[in-house]
Amino acid sequence: MKSTVIFRCGPCGRETPKWAGQCPDCGAWNSLQEASAPARAGGRYPRRPGPALDLGPYESAGPSARPRRHATGFPRFDAALGGGLLEGSLVLLGGSPGVGKSTLANQIAGRMSAAGQSVWIVSGEEERGQVAERLSRLGTPVSDTLWLGCGAEIDSFLEEASRKPPSLLVVDSIQTMTLAEALYAPGSPALIRMVTARLLGFAKRTKTMVLVLGHVTKEGTLAGPKHLEHMVDVVLEMEKPRAEEFRTLRVAKNRFGPTNQIAVFRMQGGGLAEVADPSAAFLSAQWRERVSAEAGRAGLASAIAMDGGQPFLVQVEALVGARKMAPGRRAALGVARSRLELLIAVLEKTLGVDLGFTDVYVSLLGGITVRDTGVDLAILMALGSAALGFPVPTHCVFLGEVSLSGDVLSPKDLELRVRQAKSLGFSQVSHPQTGFLQLRDFFSSLRAAAPARPARTAALKGTAS
Repeated sequence: MKSTVIFRCGPCGRETPKWAGQCPDCGAWNSLQEASAPARAGGRYPRRPGPALDLGPYESAGPSARPRRHATGFPRFDAALGGGLLEGSLVLLGGSPGVGKSTLANQIAGRMSAAGQSVWIVSGEEERGQVAERLSRLGTPVSDTLWLGCGAEIDSFLEEASRKPPSLLVVDSIQTMTLAEALYAPGSPALIRMVTARLLGFAKRTKTMVLVLGHVTKEGTLAGPKHLEHMVDVVLEMEKPRAEEFRTLRVAKNRFGPTNQIAVFRMQGGGLAEVADPSAAFLSAQWRERVSAEAGRAGLASAIAMDGGQPFLVQVEALVGARKMAPGRRAALGVARSRLELLIAVLEKTLGVDLGFTDVYVSLLGGITVRDTGVDLAILMALGSAALGFPVPTHCVFLGEVSLSGDVLSPKDLELRVRQAKSLGFSQVSHPQTGFLQLRDFFSSLRAAAPARPARTAALKGTAS
């Protein structure tokens, strides 16, 4: 069979019939190299081997034939996955370097091994002794069911594992794995997809749980998990908020269970420990005591945010600087700056204030990042309090999403948020209800209850009506 000439990109594997200076997929320059591909025979491409067809009636795939879930030793992590790791699943754990992926994976391996499961840890980044040193630091007991391997050629491990498949295979990391017949550079997207396809086939064929670690850059472009999300069964994103000791694990994709679930961990000397109550963890006890002792405080408002089905306390602190000649700066910690700018525009329109030439800063205390729009009302109460100079009662929590017209809408899971607020000791919960449907309604009620104050906002144009 004759071959035709094509041009293949080294980093991403894109094939084109003509040479070009820049790859149309990954954008790499001068990366297209001449290669040969088998020509079509009789108008058909040559057959590529794939998994054999497994066909049968629905009744034959009853509960007894379905894969089982296995506990990892982290109850909240298991709950986020839908009950634990599923047999034959390929799970991708992604995150920036140093976030704690290897620590968590090693702890899971150690706990499942201690429970009698057969576990392999394959590392392409460290030697066996280095992996063993980490396991020892994490307090993992020595077990004959926990095996360690180092190397980068994935087929050699899979060939060995196929003889007696383990219950769990941990691969650290996907960027370091190679194939003997691959012509791509190590870490390239094309090579990583080929390695992932090998692991996926192994997982389905042997019913082995495969946990793959992958590094992600700030842009998510370093041949990392962004290229693999459509191939794997479960995608876990590990994030580190500004509070250095905490880690947030988010379920971004789950073919066999719920998504958008989270588990919160605290980094300690002996590894990661699950956080049962994020509300109590993100804010120190000294801070809570100090705030609760005050009747009111300008620029500070509380809310109950929802993330992954879990309610937790969020305290918003706002600072509005003095008026100046140049347009003011906007800075946000824990909330998207675009969201902050939108809420500032709503505040200016609703209350008639002008913040265009003042600096505006907003920070969520505790170092967390919140995507929930149910904290909009608390952000605006803190901003309005700082801009107009009246205090917000610290015993009150604000729940609501604010529209561009200044309407306050009830957030999702309102009853769950209210219960959490009351359990944390808040005596008043402000949320949309009869008579309180506009942003100005909430401000008017607070200003009416606020004690007399000196006029410190003369530099601001306009006042609340």
